[in-house]
Amino acid sequence: DKIPWTDWRIKGFTGLEVLSCYSSARKASILRLLAFPARYWVNSKFALTGTLRYPTENMEKWYKLNQVEDGFDYYGIFALDAHAKLPVTKKFQFNFPSYASMFEIMTVYVKVGDMVTKSPALASQQVVEGLKKGNFFNVVESIAPANGFECRFEDKLGNITEMGGRTARTGGRLLLKMPFEFDTDILVKRNGKDYQRISSDKRKELEILVDGKGFYHLEIYASDHLFDDLPWILTNPFFVGYGEKVKVDTGILSAES
Repeated sequence: DKIPWTDWRIKGFTGLEVLSCYSSARKASILRLLAFPARYWVNSKFALTGTLRYPTENMEKWYKLNQVEDGFDYYGIFALDAHAKLPVTKKFQFNFPSYASMFEIMTVYVKVGDMVTKSPALASQQVVEGLKKGNFFNVVESIAPANGFECRFEDKLGNITEMGGRTARTGGRLLLKMPFEFDTDILVKRNGKDYQRISSDKRKELEILVDGKGFYHLEIYASDHLFDDLPWILTNPFFVGYGEKVKVDTGILSAES
């Protein structure tokens, strides 16, 4: 069994699974697992989302990786890790949840420019390039879709940096578009620590001033939702005040597999 990953001496990868449906389910209590089948057949989204917990340990690992200025940037991604089975013991497993139900729980939104090409091969290449750059954000889709969400960094000269990008200037603002019909709680973190919190916000567009070197990312929660303890949206960092990074072409490391 290779879960959890323990060799943190490894270098040269570009990202980390900060939240995994499969790993969360494996850590659920026996009572929660025993109740899961009945909940699943009544409402699969509710049952599957209910197995998720805030990934404190993985987030701390992610923060530590980015605090070491080794020239590499580490991006965070949500992973379904779908197996169409849920092991309870070594000899017993549930032969569900289905792939279809799993794909309703979490989504990765990748920015690919103004338009996606109609060519499947080129479109997939656009998506892969966006992932490599860290220009994507993660969503617990079972809470709500996040279509139209935008988050960018603008320095004092008006230069724009997308998620996952670096900028040498330390002053500027985060520009957010929030086209949602419900209130949100916004938490901005710098180097893994709380930087600014905005509660029960109704605005469709926001500006958040940023001052000082660090990697900034956002956690956005759906106010007063049943699962308002889960980060509904998790962005990738903006590396503010950093130089050029080392160019690598590697993959995503699972923290728990």
